[in-house]
Amino acid sequence: MLLEVDNAGQFTVQTVDIAEDDALSARYGERIPVLAASGTDVELDWPFDHEDIGAFLREARNKTV
Repeated sequence: MLLEVDNAGQFTVQTVDIAEDDALSARYGERIPVLAASGTDVELDWPFDHEDIGAFLREARNKTV
């Protein structure tokens, strides 16, 4: 779904499997999947839709500029 949202190539998507990482499992637990903008505190927990992803990307873009 994330790749379907137009982000004008400004972001790189990285998939992280938290199953093997206790710290990430504790942090994200039942919130997964979670979108997180690296270098910011911007996160989007499931459930989300295309509109939510668009808002997440706009917020992340504003925080990284």
